[in-house]
Amino acid sequence: MPITRRGLQTLVMGVLVMIAGFILLMGGGVKDPDKFKQQADRSFKLDEDIKARVLTGVEYIYSKDTPIEEVVGEATEIGKTLCDLVMRSNSTGINLSALKVSDEYTFKHSVDVATMAMLVARKMGKPQFIVEDVGISGILHDLGKVDIPNEILNKPGKLTDDEFEVIKLHTVRGYTRLKKEKLKDVVKLAVLQHHENVDGTGYPFKLKSDKINDIAKILSVVDVYDALLTARPYKEPKTVSESLEIIMAMINK
Repeated sequence: MPITRRGLQTLVMGVLVMIAGFILLMGGGVKDPDKFKQQADRSFKLDEDIKARVLTGVEYIYSKDTPIEEVVGEATEIGKTLCDLVMRSNSTGINLSALKVSDEYTFKHSVDVATMAMLVARKMGKPQFIVEDVGISGILHDLGKVDIPNEILNKPGKLTDDEFEVIKLHTVRGYTRLKKEKLKDVVKLAVLQHHENVDGTGYPFKLKSDKINDIAKILSVVDVYDALLTARPYKEPKTVSESLEIIMAMINK
């Protein structure tokens, strides 16, 4: 069944419970060290050897010279690895700093989005094969950015309107790279639609809720959340409260 607006609200609440709660605890100061340690111990994290393996794979995926069939194979393997960890986990939260695989934004962001999205999908009661599809989609969601000029992608300042139009092409470019590959259609559509909004204000096609792939809806929330919390050369990170307010506005239009 497609995710409705009410379902999207449930999804967002899942993000708040699993992600924001832990960050707020950190940001609010450690008044109770024992409580903080218990929360940290229960949060989802990646072992260093898994981080190294995932980083190597993500770097390979986001290299413009990597053959597309190998991109798909590597993303599938990473998705399966992360999915197995997510499905076995008894975590009550997530510590974003414990997921960090790289200081390079695209690599870090793809892993953050994939992992958070899988945790949300699991909390929504999705079966393992869908959680895995969510993870693969998250790893690949920004693949089209390999075709965007670096001077635009890494510009240390605000983009012009024309430059932003170029950035927006990454959804179609990613889909175009993947459309003939042996990959589920739901994953390809999630890459294409992860910047669509339920009210029809997104891109590339201004689709409304009933036309948007469910995995894309999940990715759209965690994509924005991770981007808001991350410092970039052209912006300071938002606070948790500011980020949550922006996310809630996405579904209250």
